[in-house]
Amino acid sequence: MGEKQRKQEQKGRWRIISSERKRWKELIKNIELEEWEGFFCRQLGEVENKIIKERIERDLERVEEDLERKEINRIIRRRRRIVKR
Repeated sequence: MGEKQRKQEQKGRWRIISSERKRWKELIKNIELEEWEGFFCRQLGEVENKIIKERIERDLERVEEDLERKEINRIIRRRRRIVKR
């Protein structure tokens, strides 16, 4: 591929990129501030929900571990009582 052909292809790519940028700029101008706020609030809400869900899952795991420990300790105490008799 020659240098001239490469430059032409690059010009074509930049032409496409520029036209897309212009199109996006027009779209962005037409979006009201309230719409942006709504969009970002929804995004933030999703992140907050994920964080809350992870915290709940961690808390549940801790509770389950505590219950398992208590059950194990209870069983050990019962066995010790049986052995002492």
